[in-house]
Amino acid sequence: CWNAEHGCKAVTSASGIARHFRLECAHHSICCPNCSATVSCSDVCSHRRLNCHPSETPPESKCDRHSSFEDEATMVTSFRDAFEEQARKIEACLGHVASGIAAHSDRLNEMSHHMNTSQQTMMLKLAAATTENRAMLKKSTRAYSFQVVSRSINRLERMLKDEVVSVTKENRASLSKIAASIKAANAEANEKTLEGLELITYVMQLAELGVRSCVFFVKNVTSLQNIATEKGSAICSSKPVYIRGYYISPGVELRWDGETMKLHARFRLLKGDMDD
Repeated sequence: CWNAEHGCKAVTSASGIARHFRLECAHHSICCPNCSATVSCSDVCSHRRLNCHPSETPPESKCDRHSSFEDEATMVTSFRDAFEEQARKIEACLGHVASGIAAHSDRLNEMSHHMNTSQQTMMLKLAAATTENRAMLKKSTRAYSFQVVSRSINRLERMLKDEVVSVTKENRASLSKIAASIKAANAEANEKTLEGLELITYVMQLAELGVRSCVFFVKNVTSLQNIATEKGSAICSSKPVYIRGYYISPGVELRWDGETMKLHARFRLLKGDMDD
């Protein structure tokens, strides 16, 4: 587990590390906003109740903070490596699909050539039989020759129909197999693509957790002052952002005490994607 140095002893497969780290691991740590010490997520409340007492939670040194930053960089690098590995798998799968389609295309060309050859052979047989029937027609009586020719033509017609039906069945069976293979390959490629997109989304979410500052603008200050003068206070909040692991909506509050207007910073702590 990526939290092994914080006490997690879980061992899992490479494909299950991200899921364990995001949903199962209970050893995540963050920096205390008051004393900058590294504290386990499960101990944040008790650490703050003790007012960051040194005997309970010693402040984190600059070296420790540097190590924490290196750990975060290592974690992002690991996600990037996992994403690149997933991309290579998708590329290999698509290459396999392309090779399969090329092989099926060669098979279709081969069957088309075979069908054309069979058709030409049957046409030659039909021409030879017609020539033979004409010679027989000259030597025999008209009625007898007509019957012989009719039977020969019917026999050749049945042979040609049987050959065409046989080739058609073979082509349909081959096309069905090709369609099934292409469908299965597309389904596998779509599944790999979705896995890659989910991994990208997760990496982007983790990257957002590493933000340590943000900038927001307070609009309509005059209107806020008028509201504060009338009601005693006025609040302006910005959209929520991740700052040092916390999901916070920063803002300001104007307070009027009857004589002066005071400006106060305001932070609203919200539940983030990584919170239990």
